[in-house]
Amino acid sequence: MSSAFIMRRPHGVIGRLLRRVILAGGIAALILTSALLYLEYRRDLGVLMDRLAQIESSTLPSIAENVWLEDRERLELVFKGLLQLPGMAQVELLDAQGGTVLRMGQAPDHAIVQGFALTRPYNDRLMDLGQLRVSATTAPLHRRTLERLWGILAANLALIVVLVAAIYALTHQSVIRPLRLIALYAEELGRQGPMATPEQDLGQFHSGDEMWELVRTLNLMRQELARGHQELAANEQRLRILFSASPVSLWEEDFSAVAAALEKHRPNIDDIDAWMQANPTEVLALADMVRVIDVNDATISMHHAHSREELLRRLPLIFTPESLPAFQAQLRALWMGETTLTTDTVVRTLDGELRQILLRWKVATGDEQTLNRVIVSQEDITERKAWANQLEDALARLRASNAELERVTFVTAHDLLEPMRAVISFSQLIERHVRASGIPSTELSDDLSYLQAAALRMKLQIEGMNRYASICQEQVVMQLMPLSLAVNDALQKVSLPEGIALDIGELPEIMGNRRQLADLFFQLIENSVKFRGGDKLHISIAALPVREGWRVTVSDNGIGIDPAFSQSLFDLFRRLHGPGQYSGVGIGLALCRKIMERHDGHIAFDPGYYPGARLVLTFPTAPLASPEPAL
Repeated sequence: MSSAFIMRRPHGVIGRLLRRVILAGGIAALILTSALLYLEYRRDLGVLMDRLAQIESSTLPSIAENVWLEDRERLELVFKGLLQLPGMAQVELLDAQGGTVLRMGQAPDHAIVQGFALTRPYNDRLMDLGQLRVSATTAPLHRRTLERLWGILAANLALIVVLVAAIYALTHQSVIRPLRLIALYAEELGRQGPMATPEQDLGQFHSGDEMWELVRTLNLMRQELARGHQELAANEQRLRILFSASPVSLWEEDFSAVAAALEKHRPNIDDIDAWMQANPTEVLALADMVRVIDVNDATISMHHAHSREELLRRLPLIFTPESLPAFQAQLRALWMGETTLTTDTVVRTLDGELRQILLRWKVATGDEQTLNRVIVSQEDITERKAWANQLEDALARLRASNAELERVTFVTAHDLLEPMRAVISFSQLIERHVRASGIPSTELSDDLSYLQAAALRMKLQIEGMNRYASICQEQVVMQLMPLSLAVNDALQKVSLPEGIALDIGELPEIMGNRRQLADLFFQLIENSVKFRGGDKLHISIAALPVREGWRVTVSDNGIGIDPAFSQSLFDLFRRLHGPGQYSGVGIGLALCRKIMERHDGHIAFDPGYYPGARLVLTFPTAPLASPEPAL
C-alpha cells in the first residue's frame, strides 16, 4: 500500500515522510547492526587470541621437549592436535637459524600469526631450540559476521516495511485524506474564484485538530478574498464611471506588443534616437501595434466623433505627421524603463480640424512589466496656445513701447537740462544785478535763493532721470567677473569718513558688467555714509550661496529705514527725509534696482535687521565657463 502511494505521489507530504522514515530507519538499523556485529566480532577474536595464549601455557613445554629429543613423530601428533583447535590453520617449527623443520596445515588469506620461542635449560644455560609459529585464520569469523549482518538487515528491513505500512495506514485517514480534500478545495478556489466556490464543510474534519483549523483558516481567507473581489469590482466600476465621465480626454491602451517587438530589436540598437531616425518604417509598424482598449466620452467629443465605435474605426485619421514625435517619445520612455511622460503634440479631429494637445502618458500601477494597460490623457490646449501667442505678441509690443518710452525719457531729460541751466544762470545774473544796483531787497533776495534752490533740485532730478534712462538704453557686455572688483571700484569713488570700519567677506564670481556693478555698490555705500548715526560707522559686505545663486548683503549701523517704507523704497524720486535734512533727489536705490534687473537679479530691504539697515542682493548662479577680463 505504502509503496503504491509513494509511486503515485512521489512528491507528496506522506511520500516524503515515508521515504524519510525508511531512510532514517535503514541508517539506524545499519548503524545498530554494525555496532552489534563489531562487538561480537571482537568477542570471537578475543576467544581466538585466548586459544593462542593457551598454546604457550599448555603445549609449548611439550613441544620444546620433543624438539630437544628430536621426536618428529611425537611432534606431528602434537601439531595435529593443535590444528584440531577451532580457527587454527597452520603450525610451523623453525630451527634456530629460521629454517623450516616441520610444517602442517595451509596458510590462510586472513590470518593472525603468533610466534613462540622454544628454549630448554642445559648445564646452567638456556638453549635456543628454534621457534613455534601458529597461524589462526579469521575467515570463519568474517563469514559468520556477514551472514549475521544480512540476516539482521533483512529482519530490520521487514520491520521498517511493516512500520511504514502501519504509519501510512494510521495517517491515511487523519492526514492524507484531509490534505487531499484541502488540496481539491484550494484548487477549486483558485480556478473558480472566491465568489463561485462555496465554503468547505468543517464537518468532514475532526473538530479542533490542525486540519480543522487549516480548513477554517481557508474559509476565512475565502471570505476575505470574496470581500476583496467585491471591493475591487466596485472600485473598478467607480473607476470606469470616473474614466467615462472625466472632462479630460482619456485613452486606455495596450503597449505589450510594442514592448515585445522593441525588445527583439534591443541587441541591434545602441542609440534609440538614432535607430528611430534611421528606421521610420519600423517606428510606424510599432505604432500600428498599439491597441486601444477604451476611450471616454471626452475623447469622443474632442475628436468630433458620434460614437466610440466610429472613433476606434477611424483612428488613422486622428494622428498626423506632427503626432509622430509624441509616439517616438513614448518609445524612448519604454526603452529607458520609464513609466510616465508628458509632451505636446498635434492631432486631427474626424472632421479635419487640427488641435494642439498636452499628452500625458502613464503606465498603470501593477502593469509595469507587461504594459497591458497604459493610461493616456489628452488635454486640448489649442486656445491656451493661441492665448500664449497673443500674450507673447503683447509682451513684445510692450517691450517695444517701454524701449520707446525709455528713449523718449532719455531724450527729454537730456533736452530739459539746457533750459534748466539757463534758469539757474539767469537767476544768478539777476541776483548780481540787484546787488550792483545798490537797492537792497530782502524779499527779492529770498525769492531768488528759493528759485535757484528749486532749479538746482530740478537739475539734479533731470540728471538722475538721465542716468536712470541711460541704464535702460545702454548696451552692456556681461562677463564672468569677481564681484570684489566692482566693490573695490566703488570704494575708490566714495568719500569715506575717518575711522570707518569696513568688513568685506569673500565674494563670488558672477556674470555682470563691472562699471554698472561698481555704480550699484557706490550708491549703497554712499547711502550708508550719508545716513550714518552718531556711533562709529561700520559697513559689512558678505555673500552666501543660496538655491537661486548668491545672496550678497550690504549692512550698516546707521539710522536705519522704517519698515513701513519697504515696499516703496526703490521707487523713482522716493525720499524718506526732507531736502533740508539730507542731500539727494531719491534716485539712488531706483538706479540700484534697475542695475539688478539688468543682471537678472533682485534687490530687497531686510525689515528685520536692526539697528541700521541691510539691503539684500540676489545674483543668479554664474555659468560654468572660463572667466574673462571684466570691463
